[in-house]
Amino acid sequence: MSGFKHRAGTAFLFFMVVYMQNPVLARELPPGTRSRTMYGKVVDTKTDQPVFEAIVSLIGQNDMVACNRHGMFSITIPAETACTLTVVKSGYEQTTITVEPGTTGTTSMVLLKPLSVHELPKLVVNTSRIRQPITTSDRISQISISPELSAKLPSVGQADVFRSLQLLPGVNGTNESSSGLYVRGGTPDQNFIALDGMPIYYVDHFYGFFSAFNPKAIDNVTLHKGGFSSRWGGRLSSVVELSSSGNSVSPDSQGVKAGVGTGLLSSNGFLQIPLRNNDVGTLMFAGRRSMTDLYRTDLFNKLFNRMHGTDTMSTRKTDGKYYEDAERLAYQPEFKFWDVNGLATFRLGSRGKLATTFFASRDYQDNSIDTTWSVRNSTPVTTITYLPGDKKHYTIDTLRIDTTTKTTVIKNKSPVYWGNICIGQQWKEQWSDAFSTGLNLSYSQFLDTKTEDYFRSDSRSERFSDTTSPIDSIFGAVSWMNSTNKIRDLSGRFDNSITFSDWNTFSTGVELSLKNVSYHRDTMQTDTNSLEWKRSLVWEQPTPMRRNDTSITMAVYAEDELKFGDKAGLTPGLRFYYFNLTSAYALDPRISGWWQLLPEVKVKGAWGLYTQEIHRAEQEDISGGGKYIWLLTNTDLPLEKSQQILGGISWEKRHFLLDVEGYVKRMSGLLTISERMRTTPVPRIGQPFNPNELALFEGTGFARGLELLAQVRNVRFPLASKNATYNGWVSYTWSRAENTYAAFNNGNPFPATNDHTHEVKVVNSFDWNVTTWSSITLGAVWLYSTGTPYTTPLGVYTLVLLDSTLNRSYMYVSDKNAFRLPDYHRLDLSVAWQVCLGRHVKGSLTMGLFNAYRRENILEKTYSSSTIGDNGGEITSGNETTVFTAIDKNAMLLMPNAALELTVEF
Repeated sequence: MSGFKHRAGTAFLFFMVVYMQNPVLARELPPGTRSRTMYGKVVDTKTDQPVFEAIVSLIGQNDMVACNRHGMFSITIPAETACTLTVVKSGYEQTTITVEPGTTGTTSMVLLKPLSVHELPKLVVNTSRIRQPITTSDRISQISISPELSAKLPSVGQADVFRSLQLLPGVNGTNESSSGLYVRGGTPDQNFIALDGMPIYYVDHFYGFFSAFNPKAIDNVTLHKGGFSSRWGGRLSSVVELSSSGNSVSPDSQGVKAGVGTGLLSSNGFLQIPLRNNDVGTLMFAGRRSMTDLYRTDLFNKLFNRMHGTDTMSTRKTDGKYYEDAERLAYQPEFKFWDVNGLATFRLGSRGKLATTFFASRDYQDNSIDTTWSVRNSTPVTTITYLPGDKKHYTIDTLRIDTTTKTTVIKNKSPVYWGNICIGQQWKEQWSDAFSTGLNLSYSQFLDTKTEDYFRSDSRSERFSDTTSPIDSIFGAVSWMNSTNKIRDLSGRFDNSITFSDWNTFSTGVELSLKNVSYHRDTMQTDTNSLEWKRSLVWEQPTPMRRNDTSITMAVYAEDELKFGDKAGLTPGLRFYYFNLTSAYALDPRISGWWQLLPEVKVKGAWGLYTQEIHRAEQEDISGGGKYIWLLTNTDLPLEKSQQILGGISWEKRHFLLDVEGYVKRMSGLLTISERMRTTPVPRIGQPFNPNELALFEGTGFARGLELLAQVRNVRFPLASKNATYNGWVSYTWSRAENTYAAFNNGNPFPATNDHTHEVKVVNSFDWNVTTWSSITLGAVWLYSTGTPYTTPLGVYTLVLLDSTLNRSYMYVSDKNAFRLPDYHRLDLSVAWQVCLGRHVKGSLTMGLFNAYRRENILEKTYSSSTIGDNGGEITSGNETTVFTAIDKNAMLLMPNAALELTVEF
């Protein structure tokens, strides 16, 4: 602890020294500078709102840049001469500005006047060719991605922004069962997902094949893979900023915009209404609903079979050996989901804004079983008679033929539903060019509920030919389970930003949050109406499990963004937490910076400490796969903490970007749940052994890696057409993620479940404007990854307490994650045809192939167990052996999909 306080004190002292010396540093510009950086902000003269995607170019040169979502831009220009910049944007008058010598670093306000409706040209420029698919920032590990990109790239039935993020380096892209982000050795719960500032805790739809965010409702996505600002806290790995459509006003559509679309899994619609031509504000609504409960397409059947197609019944032949019964469990799946986005933005004068955001999503899944089968065997009863004194010759006489009929009925109903309900209120006021204030209030709720009702009846009828009536017996079993995991988060945030000079912007803020996390589980064990069966069992009737924690958290942050001319930048920051539930505090110093080594080469770096109070503990389940439980830090559970060191270098030109980054990350306070590790009743963190409490184990993590991104953007293909452009990138990630738990592997490190040593992603998008009213987009994505680590069972042991209150069998397994699945790779293809059906109507048809060359990837291994007698004989006490059968959960093979959309602008 002393070392931590020393590092924190040193970082804070450095922060204060740099801040106090800032006025001197800001005025010292290097003499003889041959180039300079021009900073500016482009705003609408009518609404005083920033204009995003405006193109700023230097007359006489090929350099051009696009404004970000805040209307900001920076461009390198000659230092000794006056320069003229041109600013263009569809729907506005073209504007030129002159920059005189000696104005290095000055931030200029560029005003764009909107064109009236009758002044708009008939041919609208396709700005998607100018907007970059992915863009980087001066801050290390910060990448923005265009939501339109998700519609151009292949997908599993649905366009999805989170699947597009998984194509970036440092983010695992081969997990087909979750759209959550595994960033640099972290897990999805370690990502702060903010929709207009509201925290979102779970993002999966439909077995995790795509996220709960409708691309039509999202305007901009920014991913901070590490080293993020002191403004953000409460998570260890990354921050995902999502901005709702309508937050950034685009003059391209002064009227109402509406659209509908449908695919093989769901249908969606959206509506955007500018209030008085955006003078008052904007209303946006978007909704999406699955069609799988109304009709089941071939795509749905393939997805379901991928999840359950290998499940079989196990039974025993008459020779005592086990085999997999050819008759599958008769599943009757029911699955449906929906999500809704809403936004109401109102302008408060020329500089203020008030916005209300709403988001809700819900998934319902029930993999019900209702199956019956019968087996009938006829057994002859014979006598053998030997001739007197002759043991080689005998006669066989059949006395009778007995008939045994066994009927098995299994009914299982296991509904599962999960979802989010979130509402947020934002107020922003730009009091002057130098000072702004923001207030965010939000309520976010996540609910995950599982229920299972199981019934089994085995009726046996034995009919003997020498008796008048059959002998009937019935064996029955019923059980049920109900669990609920719920998060409620009420948060408030107050931010302030003041610009002292062109080189110094200071930000500070305070946050308060009230979090409640509960986990309830009720279970009833097997029952039967067979007295013989009852006598053979040792009964255990656990009490319901209850966890309910509430915490108030306060956080205060401050950071200073410094720029030393156009050559370097430094952002020191500090974040302080107080957690009332544990009376604990945390002090997280952070610092990031960049240095313009050469005109096109930039060096970046960051260091920081990060704290997280909410956990998503992985529940190890060798037989059925992993499950997760959300828990809140309390007096028994530690805070999660991490320390990160990042460094990188980038080379950027107009059409090319090469970015290399490396990182080291240490984590503590990680949690896992493992019933199989209860080998002895040993207390954990002062708690006595209790089978009705979660078997929680605490550990640490260590992740390191190297990432490379090579991007080509907006390159023309003259051999095809002057209207054809190519965008794409290649990324490579080398990484190692290891965890250490005292209870596993004798305390030695082992690969984390999300560890992938090598990962390669090749992304291609080819846009061709065939005519003035139609275009075609071809997409291709190839992914490769080292196989996922997994644990395999080796045997079974039984734990019996001295007072005989517990008799439970546990699985004896290999070292944690000692094995790896085969390497994963696949190719996805897509083609999209966009047409303009008149001036106000646009349509698109997208078709794709997932896993085009039918690679048989294995995503997960689960195991079923069977008990047999020695040498395949009958089971008696003490002679039984448990045999495990591996069940591979395979990835999808060749999977076609299609989607149709129609957009209308009034």
